[in-house]
Amino acid sequence: MSNFIILLITSPQIAGYEILSTNYVIILQIFMFMLVSQGLELSGFFNKISQQIINKLKNKSIFVQFLILALISGLFASVIMSDSAIFVFLPFIATYLKNIKKQYDNINQNYILFLIISFINIGSSLTPMGNPQNIIIWHYYDIDFWNFILYIMPFISITFIFLLLTSIFFLKIDNTKKFKIEMNSKAKQNNIQEIKSKKLKSELSKPKIMGSSLNSLSPPVPISIRLDKKVFYISALLLIIDIILVECNFTIIAFLITFGLFLLIKRTMIIKMDYILLLIFLFMFIDINILICLVQNFLNTIKDNISLTSEETFLFAALLSQIISNVPATIVLKNFTNAWLALAVGANIGGLGFIIGSMANLIAVRLINLNIKKFLIYSIPFFLLNLIFIGIIFIFI
Repeated sequence: MSNFIILLITSPQIAGYEILSTNYVIILQIFMFMLVSQGLELSGFFNKISQQIINKLKNKSIFVQFLILALISGLFASVIMSDSAIFVFLPFIATYLKNIKKQYDNINQNYILFLIISFINIGSSLTPMGNPQNIIIWHYYDIDFWNFILYIMPFISITFIFLLLTSIFFLKIDNTKKFKIEMNSKAKQNNIQEIKSKKLKSELSKPKIMGSSLNSLSPPVPISIRLDKKVFYISALLLIIDIILVECNFTIIAFLITFGLFLLIKRTMIIKMDYILLLIFLFMFIDINILICLVQNFLNTIKDNISLTSEETFLFAALLSQIISNVPATIVLKNFTNAWLALAVGANIGGLGFIIGSMANLIAVRLINLNIKKFLIYSIPFFLLNLIFIGIIFIFI
C-alpha cells in the first residue's frame, strides 16, 4: 500500500491508471469464495461435525484424535478456503488441547498446533478455490477445474505423506492411554465421590445466596451447537454454482448471484465479512502493478530474454513466499513463467515455512497467540524437506 500512496502523490495519473487496470475479476472471485466460505462457517456445520468427531473419538488415543482432526480440517480447507478453515477449526482444537493438557503432561502441544495449521495449508492447496494464490493461478492461466486438482495432487500428496510421517514421530503417546478422568480404579472413584459429598455438605451449610441452587453444583452441560440448515444448504449450492460459472468465465454473474442471495437470507454475514483481508489482497495487486510500472523498461528487457523454467519457478515461488508471502509472490512470478503447476506447488509449499509464508499462518498467530519460535522449530525443517525433495522432482520431470 505504501507504493500506491507514494505514486498517488508523485504521479496521480499513473496511480489512477494502475487502479483501473487492476484485474478485478480475480478480486471478485476471492470475495465471492470468501462469502461462500463464511456462509459454510457461520452455518455451524463444521463445528457440529468437529464436536461429533470429538465425542466419538474420546476413548481413542490422543494420537488418533488429533490426527483425524488434522485430516478433517485439511479436507474441509480445500472447500472453505484456508483462512476460513483456520477460523473454524483452530480455536476449537486449541481449546480442546488446553483442556486435555491437564491430563497429559507429555503431550506435544506446539507440534499439534503446527500439525493442524500445516494440514489446513496443505489441504487448501488441492483445489483452485482453496486459497487466494490458487484462485489467481486458476484464473490467470485459465486452467480447467479438474485438471488443476489432477496435476497438483501428486505433489501435495508427497507433502501430506511427509507430514503424516513426522506426526507419527512427534506424537509419542501410548495408544492404549485414555483420559485420566475415566478411572477404572474403584478406590479412586470412591475418593472422588467422598470429596463431592463433603463439598455438597459444605455448600448446604452456607447461607443461601439469591439465585443459587443445588443445580449450580452440577457439572456444566455441554454447549449445543446449532446448525443453520438453510444457510448451509444455500452456501453449499452456491459453491457448486460458483465453480461452474467461473469455469464458464461468468465470474460477475456468479458474484451477483452469491452476493444477492446472502443479502436476502443472511444480511449480517455481508456486514461481518473480513473486508480488511479483502483490501489487503486488493492493495497487493495494485502495489505490485505499480512496482512493475515503475521499472517497466527493465522488466520488459528481462521478460523478453528470460522465461523461468519449472524448477526455477518452483524455487523462486517457495523462497519468495518466505519474504513477501505466497500471494504477492504468485502475483509477481505469474508474469515471468508459463509453468503454472510449478508456481502453484512452489507458492503452496512456501506457506509451510516462515509465518509470513501464508495469510493463514498470520491469522493463526492473531487468533490463538501462537508461539512463533516454537512453531518455526517444526515449520522450517519441514519446509526445507519439501523444498529439496519436490525441487529434485521438478528437475527431472
